[in-house]
Amino acid sequence: MNWPSRAAVAAISLLPVVAVAEPLLSFGPDVPLFLTASVSVRHDDNVLLSPTDKVGDTIYLFVPGIDLHYAGSQASMGITASEQFSRYAKEHSLDDQLANIAANIGFNGSQASFNAVGSYQQIDQTTTTATNLDQTVKHTIEAVSVNAETALTAKTRVGVTPGFTRVEFPEVGFTDSDIWTLPVDLYYGITPKTDVSVGYAYNRTTTPGGADNANSSFYNVGARGQFTPKLSGQVRVGLSTLKPVAMPTTRQLGVQSTLNYAYSPRTSFSLYANNGFAPSAAGNQTEVFSTGLTGNFELSQQWTLAVAGGMSSTKYLISPPRTDRFWDGSILLTYIVTSNFDLSASYLYRKNVSTLEAVTFDDSLATFTAACRF
Repeated sequence: MNWPSRAAVAAISLLPVVAVAEPLLSFGPDVPLFLTASVSVRHDDNVLLSPTDKVGDTIYLFVPGIDLHYAGSQASMGITASEQFSRYAKEHSLDDQLANIAANIGFNGSQASFNAVGSYQQIDQTTTTATNLDQTVKHTIEAVSVNAETALTAKTRVGVTPGFTRVEFPEVGFTDSDIWTLPVDLYYGITPKTDVSVGYAYNRTTTPGGADNANSSFYNVGARGQFTPKLSGQVRVGLSTLKPVAMPTTRQLGVQSTLNYAYSPRTSFSLYANNGFAPSAAGNQTEVFSTGLTGNFELSQQWTLAVAGGMSSTKYLISPPRTDRFWDGSILLTYIVTSNFDLSASYLYRKNVSTLEAVTFDDSLATFTAACRF
């Protein structure tokens, strides 16, 4: 049996599980273990993100996994793990198997909160900064972060969010990086639902050999919470500075913001905007501005619609200069068959225009998915 036939059989085999309302396994009334699975058929008209001579293909995806969570009155923990099996109808050399694992543990009290998150993700995807015209680009991302906050007085709180991310490329031609972050914020409550803040974030990027090491700082002021009955989120604005080892200091306006607007009980919007520095797959630092808008619509009890669009501008701090401008737009329609089973169809269009012609591309992906959790 070839892979397309196996995918079709797997999709049909998911249907009987919808009758199971409770998890098949449990370690107690508050610790259910769910089994998850999804089957997707995707058509990508430019799998290598090539500027010319596009290679299109149909990709069959099967993603089994587990989901274990505990949620008490104040403490919580969870772990999810999945394995993605991908098979290409024509480009069989791109077939792959990728792991994705995430875990968290947290405590939320009236005076203090703590949440730790760790993840391991294998990726096999060409990007604007990691291109190879013969194959997709594999890499792994390992990340861990802690978000801790405590009350100092009735109106003031202090929060720290240290984190570490490691990006590793097994192929020659790309640069691994370790990214250390340490943001500290002091919050003052101006209303019961709104805080203003002053903060500082330190970032350090290290690379093999040290030639592309860099330090950056973000001095900021901001606000968070419920700004109006329908508008909530967090905004930070300030000065970002970057000091690479072999280059002079660069300064720019720093922005980190996410706003959520509840237009109605069934319609909501989310807007984000960020401006700062980030390392590329080539090791050098970049200035990145990105913004995007997402709309979520509950059409009925069974139908949901999500529409999203975004853009980013990436300036590479290299000579000769390089600038990328990237746009993407997507639409996702989901039909909830039961609380355990849903069907979805999505379309994604993305386009990159660069001063480096080799990474200019446009790409369209159409995906149909059946997913279950039991």
